[in-house]
Amino acid sequence: MQKRKIGCLVKRIGQEVFKRMERVILRPEGIRGLGDVIGEKELTDFDVSNALLVSSTDTVNGVEMTVYTSEYLTGSYLTKSGDGFILYSEDLSEMTVSVALRQNTSALINSAVVKCIINDDTVLSTTTENGIAVFNIPFVEGESSYNLRFVYEGNNNVAGCSVYGHIFVGVPTDLILNGSSEIIQSSDKVNLVATLTGTDVNGESVPIPSVTVMFYEKYNPNLDLNGDKSIIQTSDSLSLSAKVKDDDGSLVEGVTVYFYEKED
Repeated sequence: MQKRKIGCLVKRIGQEVFKRMERVILRPEGIRGLGDVIGEKELTDFDVSNALLVSSTDTVNGVEMTVYTSEYLTGSYLTKSGDGFILYSEDLSEMTVSVALRQNTSALINSAVVKCIINDDTVLSTTTENGIAVFNIPFVEGESSYNLRFVYEGNNNVAGCSVYGHIFVGVPTDLILNGSSEIIQSSDKVNLVATLTGTDVNGESVPIPSVTVMFYEKYNPNLDLNGDKSIIQTSDSLSLSAKVKDDDGSLVEGVTVYFYEKED
């Protein structure tokens, strides 16, 4: 528990009263951004440090004064590796997820107990030296969607915190790709939307969430191959160089070219 004296001194000299107190500044923009329009929030949505204000007396230069001391806890927060998708298999018995626990200064917290709450079950894990808590979540037969809550209850020095996560279990089957334009020029831009569907653990067709889809540009490259000799003997060596160009004749960088010996 950290302590800070924020001070209140009352001293009477004749009819005058002198008061001294350090200012406590609240900055709401540091929490949610000044002027932002946000949805309704709960207390658990914020990184809140528990605080207690206590009073005591102290004598300085023979004068008794009242001192208010703020005792507060360092804040903490949990970060998850991301909402995820797990491929369903008949022998699936558990799922592995992990979270990282840090102080609000970003310092890792090790040897701390973190719990994962899923439905009515609770799974416990202790953070490693890297602040990572790993959980083996038991698979529930017939259940595809899992809403998780990870909780660190804190201690005498660090306040508790929590974070939510989601896991979906299923089998992807179809990927549908739609573009804003069917025909584009080489200098045009196109917006692509990918929809992944599949089956849940019960075999029902559903959209598959929490899967990363990567887009790649496909084109027909032209390969210019040059050698230092046009005619060689069996025992000779040959140096080859290759240049890859696109349809417009521009050089393409970052492409790996493999050379193979052709046997008769």
